[in-house]
Order: sequence, then structure tokens, then C-alpha cells
Amino acid sequence: MALFKKIVGKLKKVCKYRGMKHISRGKWEKNLKKKTICLGKFFQAMQNVGGGISLRDMTFIPGGSLVLDYLLLKEIMVKYGLQNYLEIGTFIGESISCMEEVSKKRISITLPPDAPELLNYFDTMETGNYANKLVSDDVIQYFADSKKFDFSKIKERIDLYFIDGDHSYEGVYTDTKKVFNHKSKDSFVVWHDFKFSDMSIRREVVQAVVDAIGLEQFKRVYCCDNNMCGIYVPDKYRKDFNKLCHYNPDILYTYNLKLEIHE
Repeated sequence: MALFKKIVGKLKKVCKYRGMKHISRGKWEKNLKKKTICLGKFFQAMQNVGGGISLRDMTFIPGGSLVLDYLLLKEIMVKYGLQNYLEIGTFIGESISCMEEVSKKRISITLPPDAPELLNYFDTMETGNYANKLVSDDVIQYFADSKKFDFSKIKERIDLYFIDGDHSYEGVYTDTKKVFNHKSKDSFVVWHDFKFSDMSIRREVVQAVVDAIGLEQFKRVYCCDNNMCGIYVPDKYRKDFNKLCHYNPDILYTYNLKLEIHE
């Protein structure tokens, strides 16, 4: 009987989201194509000002983000002098580790390391359980399903939110709704997996964002040419990002990397 109720409950959830009236893809897809920023141009401007920026503790384990995803987060914090960072979905802890030197406070809402989803993932990978491995003690962590988490527990003003948890329509829709109800007027929101690794749009994720915030707010959303992120940009910073949407496609930007291995 208990199993039957559980199955019925899941079916009701699926029906709830599938039965929603979605905003037509045609209404947001053209807008997004015009709002693609050139990351090379963005990073180059920052390099000229601050001498470049570095990353550490990269694992390159499948399931994490790309190098240019992490650099984007870090550059936004540095460029605009932001202080407080919150992420949904910490996984191994690469992104939140990257933000240590540029954040005053870091907050994580994520599944506990012994959650079945994480145990199964690392078992499939045939590795140790690396969940939360790179998270330092000064990070404020809430081990919870973000879809059920009460954001009123977070009293801090968050400057940058990074949504990288459940990538299903339901997960993205719910996380986005909660974040937009919590954020302040001038907060940035970045979604991971806005694109697939081949840089094509991940339509289910973008559709969930559009449905959650509406077309008017979606006018403030940009995507990037060479990473997997979508970015909600507050009005006071949109002029900067609009400039990045106009660039010469014949210019090839390259990056110099220095490799150091640590155990």
C-alpha cells in the first residue's frame, strides 16, 4: 500500500508539471540567440584590469562544470565587487572551492554525501565517494533537497546564486522560483546546464527558467558562446553585458593554462 501511494504521488507530480501552460519556445528562443555573450571578450577585459584570474582544485570528473563555467562565476564576483555566494548542488565542491578567495561568505544547499543518488553515481564511476570532498569548513552547508528547502533560513543578502542541482524541468523550475523569491533586486543568478557540452541549447532547462520567471524577467537572461551557463543580469549591469553580445566572430580567443597536479 505504501509503495502504491508513493507511485501515485510521483505520477501527480509529473502530471502537475506536464499539465502546465508553457510559454511558447518561439517567444524566448530568438531573444536568447541575440543575448549570447563572448566570453573571450569578457575575460580579456578583466585580464587587462586585474592581470588575469586563476582556478585551483579542478578534478575534471564527469558531472562537474567546465573551466570556463567556473571562471565566469569568479569573474562576475571580482568585476562587480560582490561578497556573498550561494549555490544549489555542490557535488564534489569544485565551484564553491573556486569562490573562496573572492567571496566573503559561501553557502551551499546540496544533498548529503551519503544520498543514494550520489552513492550510485560514484559507484557507476567505479571511484571513491568524492561528494563534498573539496568543501572547506568555513562553507555554510544545508544538506537538503533544494526543492523542499526553506529559503527563509538564509538571512544573508546573496549577490550571486549558482543553480546546478536537479536538471529536470521540475527541479530547475522549483529552484528558480525559490531563488527569485529570495534574491534582491541587484543579485545575479547563473544556471548551469543551460546548454549541452556541444553548446546547443538544453531546451527543457531553459523552458523551466522561462516558465518560472516569465518573459519580462527573461529579457535579462543571457547565455555564453563557450560555456554551459545562462545568466540573469540585474538592470544596473546590463549595459556591460549588452556590449559583449556584439563581437567579431572571426576573432579566435585562446587561453594559456598552467598544470600542477596534487593528491
